[in-house]
Amino acid sequence: MKNSYLFFFLISIANSSLSQNAIEISALGGYQLSGNYAVQSGNIRIHSNPSFAFLLSFPVPETPGLMAEFSYSFTQSALSYQEQSNLPAQDLFDMSIHYFQAGATYQEIFDRFIPFAIMQVGGVLFHPQNAHYENAWLLAASLGMGCKIRIHERGGIRFQGRFLAPIQVEEGALWCQSGSGCTIYLKSGTVLLQGDILMGIFFQF
Repeated sequence: MKNSYLFFFLISIANSSLSQNAIEISALGGYQLSGNYAVQSGNIRIHSNPSFAFLLSFPVPETPGLMAEFSYSFTQSALSYQEQSNLPAQDLFDMSIHYFQAGATYQEIFDRFIPFAIMQVGGVLFHPQNAHYENAWLLAASLGMGCKIRIHERGGIRFQGRFLAPIQVEEGALWCQSGSGCTIYLKSGTVLLQGDILMGIFFQF
């Protein structure tokens, strides 16, 4: 009987060590939430749509529970522009939104339940599906939290929610048209606050 207890104790220690020292990959799907934003001449609307994300996480040996994390997320959206409040909004183009970020995740392990917090910075690409409009790159930061539920010694389910904050660092125009000038101008420090809710799987190796 004592040997059985010892065996299960050693397995528990091994699993805990693996969960804290393994490289981790995650594939998630969910929904990205956007909204209406004031610009210098009117308002723009970025449409909410389903989104997908992929993450690569590395443990930081010096700090138990801390992981360096790289993330990429994608959503297919559209942009509308309303020049005046008494005029109808105009659909400008479909576009894809790509977040490229790096940062840290801190987690606490409670057996199979692993809550965590996320902080990342990077960039976001707004890519119009219309060749007449230019791409727009902005600085982006994110904060979030979530949890992982281990259903296997090397993987399980991951849930998370994030606030996403694209930031216009300097005053300037976005989505200019080749040969036709620009319509949408953002002031310095403008934040296009977004968010996403994601769920998927993670795997450690």
